[in-house]
Amino acid sequence: MRENRLKSKIEMAKIISISPRLLDTLVQEGLVPSIRIRNRRLFEPEEVIAALKEGSAAPKKR
Repeated sequence: MRENRLKSKIEMAKIISISPRLLDTLVQEGLVPSIRIRNRRLFEPEEVIAALKEGSAAPKKR
């Protein structure tokens, strides 16, 4: 049975092996999908991983 549970920023960062700060950057740039509920930002792991696999989640060069 598949666990379909939203993950916190820290949990999601651990799952994809990046820092929470980099995850914040990817969210701010609109490259990683997330859900905001009041003051919490939550992530659907499958959607985040799909965005990373598509290559759409590469941080923009400044």
